[in-house]
Amino acid sequence: MAQPKTSLFSRLLGDRTRPRIPFNTRTAKVGVLGEKARVLGSELYGAVRSGDVQGFFAPAIRLLNGLRYGSKFALLGALAMATVGFYVAALAQVQHYSLVAHAAEHDAAYGATLPGQAAAVARQFDALATVLQQDDRFGLAERWSALRTAWQGLPATSGEQRAQALAGIKRGLQDFVADLGAASGLLSDSERSRNLLADLLIRKLPNASGRLAALGETTVGLLVTKDVGAEWTRMAALGNSAASARADLLDALVRAGSAASADALKAQAETLAPALQGVLDSAEREVVRGAFSLSPATFINEAGAVQQSLHAAYAPLREVLDQRLAARVEALEARFWYSSLIGALLVGMLCYISAALMMSIFDGVARLAEGATRIGEGELGHRIEYLARDELETVSSQFNRMAAGLATTLGSVRQSVEALQSAAESLASTADRVSDGSVRQSESAASMAASVEEMTVGVEEIARNASAADSAASESGELSVEGGKVVEHAVSEMAQIADSVNQSSAVIAELGQNSARISSIVQSIKDIADQTNLLALNAAIEAARAGEDGRGFAVVADEVRKLAERTTSATKEIAGMVGAIQAGTGRAVTAMQGGVLRVQEGLELTRRSGAAMNGIREESSRVLHSVSEISQALREQSSACTDIARHVEAVAQMAEENNAVIGQARDTARTLVTLAEELTREVRRFRL
Repeated sequence: MAQPKTSLFSRLLGDRTRPRIPFNTRTAKVGVLGEKARVLGSELYGAVRSGDVQGFFAPAIRLLNGLRYGSKFALLGALAMATVGFYVAALAQVQHYSLVAHAAEHDAAYGATLPGQAAAVARQFDALATVLQQDDRFGLAERWSALRTAWQGLPATSGEQRAQALAGIKRGLQDFVADLGAASGLLSDSERSRNLLADLLIRKLPNASGRLAALGETTVGLLVTKDVGAEWTRMAALGNSAASARADLLDALVRAGSAASADALKAQAETLAPALQGVLDSAEREVVRGAFSLSPATFINEAGAVQQSLHAAYAPLREVLDQRLAARVEALEARFWYSSLIGALLVGMLCYISAALMMSIFDGVARLAEGATRIGEGELGHRIEYLARDELETVSSQFNRMAAGLATTLGSVRQSVEALQSAAESLASTADRVSDGSVRQSESAASMAASVEEMTVGVEEIARNASAADSAASESGELSVEGGKVVEHAVSEMAQIADSVNQSSAVIAELGQNSARISSIVQSIKDIADQTNLLALNAAIEAARAGEDGRGFAVVADEVRKLAERTTSATKEIAGMVGAIQAGTGRAVTAMQGGVLRVQEGLELTRRSGAAMNGIREESSRVLHSVSEISQALREQSSACTDIARHVEAVAQMAEENNAVIGQARDTARTLVTLAEELTREVRRFRL
């Protein structure tokens, strides 16, 4: 039965529906990957050897042909970014794991310090210092140099100073190992068993050993002095701290043994538990409770045995951790080869897609070039078959549209050329007929020019007579204007006279009114004089009655009477004069009123004369305007006749020129017929 055909990449990467083969060992992984690489190489070699490079890149070309250039380059960029990102991630992971392996390789330096052998410790200090100087990737070289200097200066101390210096070196070593484990990644391992083992080896075991040593040193000192005193609180705290470290250590041993499936760690936990508890119980019994039954040497031996047990625990722990790290290194190496293959595949895919993109572009450009060449050779019916769906597909579509447009245009041009040839022949025939008509038109124009010349002479004579009438009408209008001005001046003077007479009449009337008021005043004065006369008579009578005493008063009364008589006489004269004045003013007013009426009648007649003169002036103006218009029209007609004559002469000349031009047009039409025939031959060269 025929097997279904699979692609090269499907055969290389394997069927993802099948269960994956676990890579338990480096050999198995490298073997499978090598087999796939061999298959890829053989197929590539076969494709290249057979020369079917286009077929090899056909899938990628089909994929790229369905994308626009933006998507093509985005795909190419994504593959490039994926390749670079994969290598960067792999590099970071390999660097991290190499730090872990390097830390595990040189972690034995701490184990050599435990037995307390000075020479071995010095050698390990020097060895690790050399390593850190060569590669200080953890940044711990200065701290290790300080610890090394402190260790080298330890022999120069003694007594309590040495004890304190040694305790400081121990704490520094514990901190250094803890920082080394954190910096190297041993304490942050993704696998739980390795993480627990590293924590146990780097933190828990050194912590328990250090706290037990501190408790032992304090206990030995107190057993020697047998006086707890102020150290009781510190002793209790050390006991609690050592008990806590013991519990953490035993718990870590059990958890690490379970996670790593190491029964030896569980056995060590069972062995260390009673030994550690015995030291704690002895310290509490002998010092805290004050028994002091043990000698310092006995307690030192007991505590030393426990310390030896703790030191002995380092070896199996390191052995188990080394096994785990070795397995990890093996896995890392296998992962390296697997990552290398994946990276190579990504690079190959990138190169494959890049080559396919290049071939796709070259193919599209070649198709466009071929189409342009064939269309340039005259095959306007040729169409470019472009398979891609990118920007060049738009170019090819527009190119095909252009070719179709050119074909349509050339078809129209061919028809137009044929029509042009026919029109040129008709134009040549028409030019002959127009030439004959131009000759006849020239003769008719000459005859018409003579008639227009005669009409121009008659119009000029009429224009001269109209100019004379215009002059007479103009003089008549000027005279009527002068007469109108005189009448207007007379009307103005009569109006001023009428105003003066009216003003005089008003003054005289006012004078009569004043005379009447004077008469009234004179009458009042007369009445006063008569009354005064009566009073004077009465005064004289009274003076006569008075006799001699009233003589002086009588004289006065007589004088008053005389004055009253004179006043009466004067008032009579004034009244007579005022009456005469009133009579005169009355007559003057009557005469003035008659004069005013006559002036008003004259003014009205003058105004009528002015209106008549104005009418004459307006009619004269209209006559003058009409005569001017007639004269102007005649002048314009004369000018128009002159222009007509000139234009008719120009028409005659143009007719002669047209005759010459028509001859040239006839020659041009014949040339156009020849050009149309040549253009027809050129257009027929294109195949629509």
